Amino acid sequence: MTLIDSITIPASLEANTTYARKVDGAGSGAEAWEVRDGSDLLYITPSSNNIIIDTNSKVEMFAETDGHGFGLSIMAMCIVFSALLLLSLCFYGISRIGARISQTNKARSQGLETKALAKEERPAHDSGEEIAAIVMALHEHLNTHDKESTILTINKVRKSYSPWSSKIYGLREIPRR
Repeated sequence: MTLIDSITIPASLEANTTYARKVDGAGSGAEAWEVRDGSDLLYITPSSNNIIIDTNSKVEMFAETDGHGFGLSIMAMCIVFSALLLLSLCFYGISRIGARISQTNKARSQGLETKALAKEERPAHDSGEEIAAIVMALHEHLNTHDKESTILTINKVRKSYSPWSSKIYGLREIPRR
């Protein structure tokens, strides 16, 4: 292992001070180092360069040309909306590809060519509104739900007989009022 650089930290270093290079990256002797206590130009810069640049030319130029931030707002909105448009086009394309594959598989299962199936009159797919109406009708008819009122549960009936024909449900009990 080769030693590249080393420093001996003075034992007189007090709390809330740091031992740093006078000029960032310059010199390797003891004269290139100084004690910094956070006052005036001897500020402490943990995890950063010793000289902090207070200005950024790109930010200043943008502040001069767009003082109120309208350009930045419009640019940000254009980026977001173009990303949403691209995402929606991707979803639309993927759904069209899935529909085409489904149509091809359906034609194969019926022993037809894809073009022959396209010429036949296809039934319309159920829309989300129709499915929601059917589910709500089942919910109202069966009135089966969990303890939470927003969750719809449809249970399969396990009895293959009517409770009226069962011997355990006889009419021997007095009706309650």
